[in-house]
Amino acid sequence: MKIQKLGYYAPIIFYRFKFQLAQTLRILSGALKDWVSCGGDGKVNARITRIEALQLVDEAIEIFIKLNAKGNIAKAIKTKANLEEKGSEAQEKLHRQALNLCKEAYGDCSVLSGRLHWNMYVLYEDREEYHEAYKWLVKSRDIYQKVYGQHHPQTKQVYDKLQRDIYMDISKEVEAAK
Repeated sequence: MKIQKLGYYAPIIFYRFKFQLAQTLRILSGALKDWVSCGGDGKVNARITRIEALQLVDEAIEIFIKLNAKGNIAKAIKTKANLEEKGSEAQEKLHRQALNLCKEAYGDCSVLSGRLHWNMYVLYEDREEYHEAYKWLVKSRDIYQKVYGQHHPQTKQVYDKLQRDIYMDISKEVEAAK
């Protein structure tokens, strides 16, 4: 079919293809990160693969921005944050940016919001800042309970983390301070 014959549908079709391209780039970027984390195949340098993954996710972000797809921009920024060094300031900045965009797009209670709160918990745990990690873990639990319900594996995972001794102790401190 020639573009001229598409007429009214052309913008919709082009939007869809751009959106799918950006989704694919974001997913591929995350897959490259996972591939390197698993050891790769020994033929490709991990640093170069990380750079390529960052380029892919940056391209995805650029497309999502043009499409004004805030929720997907947030997802792509989350992917980019996960490519940064664990617990780094850069990672924290990107996670916070993704969280702000997520709230604009979906509100305070969404699957993505729960995941971003979980990622912030992981970030602070990597830094061994357990009191701050606990705050994010509790927020993640509250969101997952609303989004998934109490018996969902994601919610159960958060509950399991909250049962660790360090978080049980912090929970007692928080309750005592009330």
